[in-house]
Amino acid sequence: MNNLKSFDEKSTSNNLQNAIFLYVIFAFTLSIIPSIPNASNEKRSYEIFIKSNGIHTDVIIPKDNLSESIESKLNQELSNYLAFGWGDKGFYIDTPTWNDLTFSVAVKAMFFHQKQLCM
Repeated sequence: MNNLKSFDEKSTSNNLQNAIFLYVIFAFTLSIIPSIPNASNEKRSYEIFIKSNGIHTDVIIPKDNLSESIESKLNQELSNYLAFGWGDKGFYIDTPTWNDLTFSVAVKAMFFHQKQLCM
């Protein structure tokens, strides 16, 4: 019985050592493989703008920064910039300033599922 217990402890110890050894080998091997093959080391910079009127915030991207595939998916002719924001359609359209905020628009935006607007 002691021999069997001793064998199980050695087997468990060997399995643990093998697992650690394999982990180290895989970690080292996989860490030297580049995640983006043929990636250039050239740093790219993009210009974006954030616009806020105190209620709504938009992200504005120059047209030059958009890929052709994104431009082709838009259903509109672009000027020099693309601006987009997200939110409740009623709140976004009916509340350009805080003075335009009504109780009903606020309650609908907070508690009732309405169409979302992505502009």
